[in-house]
Amino acid sequence: MGGTARFFCDSCGSEVPRDKVRCPGCGRFFSSVKCPKCGFEGEAVLFPKGCPSCGYLRADRKAAGYRDLQTGGPLRIVLRILIVLFSLIMLVLLIILLRVI
Repeated sequence: MGGTARFFCDSCGSEVPRDKVRCPGCGRFFSSVKCPKCGFEGEAVLFPKGCPSCGYLRADRKAAGYRDLQTGGPLRIVLRILIVLFSLIMLVLLIILLRVI
């Protein structure tokens, strides 16, 4: 999953080999590579396994959120806070309901 990045022509959608400066499909000249997610632009050598800016297509970045939940990272803390808040809201609603009855 952490293989090399693939490049595609913005004009015709053809896959472009890493070492080419022209699209094999339409002949368009490439001066740089642009990330489709964040718009970062740079030379192809900056994108060996995906975007160096946002991590688009990088296996280590794709799994980061899942690892946070497993290892107690920031996402797990937020999840725990949300669970506690939900529990408190349910408790308050139960108390209100019991007073009405």
